[in-house]
Amino acid sequence: MKSHILLFCLLFSFLSCTDKNISGNDKISASQVDTLIYSSRGFNAGHKLKLTSNNNFVDEEYWASCFGGGGLRKVSGTYVTKNGKTVLNPENVDYIEHPSFEDDTIKRSNFSYNSDSLKIKTEYFLIEWRRNKYFLAETEIEIPEFENLPTPKYENDFIRFAQYFNSESRRFKFDGFLYFDNENTCDSLNPKFDYKQIPEKWRKYFLYKPIATEIIKLLNVERVKDKYSDGFYCQVELNKGEKDSVYTGLYFKNKRSRLTIFIDSTSKNKSYTTIYMSKDKNPKNLIGTELRTRWE
Repeated sequence: MKSHILLFCLLFSFLSCTDKNISGNDKISASQVDTLIYSSRGFNAGHKLKLTSNNNFVDEEYWASCFGGGGLRKVSGTYVTKNGKTVLNPENVDYIEHPSFEDDTIKRSNFSYNSDSLKIKTEYFLIEWRRNKYFLAETEIEIPEFENLPTPKYENDFIRFAQYFNSESRRFKFDGFLYFDNENTCDSLNPKFDYKQIPEKWRKYFLYKPIATEIIKLLNVERVKDKYSDGFYCQVELNKGEKDSVYTGLYFKNKRSRLTIFIDSTSKNKSYTTIYMSKDKNPKNLIGTELRTRWE
């Protein structure tokens, strides 16, 4: 068991090296191929997309368990880039799974890529903002419903990145999308964002200026008490709508970030959402609450 844990720790430590160090190793000599790495990290997990100057790629996902074990999935192939869009052509898959228990064996497999059994994002757009470069895909994923509260039914990298762009909230900062950190510029710089780099289909989600709105009406209050909740579901109306660039799924918060919402539905002049409040709060106090997409 100790040997397995030690082996996996060494593997995970190697994979968790900084992009700067890896990129440095890729450029040791002029005879080697340059490699550009886009990455994202989560809790005990990570994702890296490596693009080489000779048009090969490696897409890596790695994960570890707090109780031991973990794995690495590598998809490799070729790619082409044209007009800011990169298209991957996956060919091979390498898979390594380290066991959680000593009696189990390390699983290794290698097979040809087949989108019917394993599907990765294969089309990316290069988006630049502030000091980072982002690789965003149009592939949509379905979002599960959470506690009967309104959440977007479908999301993709552009919609999630728009939430970060509009709010600058760390809640969305590195929410699974791949990015390249340009260390030569300062994070405080805020050059004018080029909206034309966003595909037209998704451009409506990126605001030209912050939106401020106010809760003006309490439409319905439902008392809920079960093993998960003890409070109220409050349906409210806000005084900004589609003509003000408000759309379904847009994120708002109050000044202290203690109240955050996603818009559930919209009309031309109004928008609507549902807010959960604990039983010790008065739903009527929601009326008059100011919410903004971003507070300066």
